Amino acid sequence: MGQKRTQNIIDEKIGTHLAEFQKKLTDRIEEAFFSRIEKLRRTESSLVNHLDEVSDLVDRHERAIEHAEFKMTMRYMAAGALGGGIGAMVVILCLVWIGVL
Repeated sequence: MGQKRTQNIIDEKIGTHLAEFQKKLTDRIEEAFFSRIEKLRRTESSLVNHLDEVSDLVDRHERAIEHAEFKMTMRYMAAGALGGGIGAMVVILCLVWIGVL
């Protein structure tokens, strides 16, 4: 009977130590898990911020390209109108020189 009681006490002590070990291990795993989740959340928010910045940059770049294309088109139209006006003046001068006008 004494041996059984001693065995029960040993089993109880081992069970207590195992429970404490399991609790410490679970706490460490939980802490590491939540730490990694927090790092992921920070990384996600950083990524979202960078994507927003890139999107804004792309929008500004597209607007700048559209503006440059518009200015170039206007310059070509002005050059065409100026060339047409000069051509018309040359034709009129030639007609005056010939005596038609």
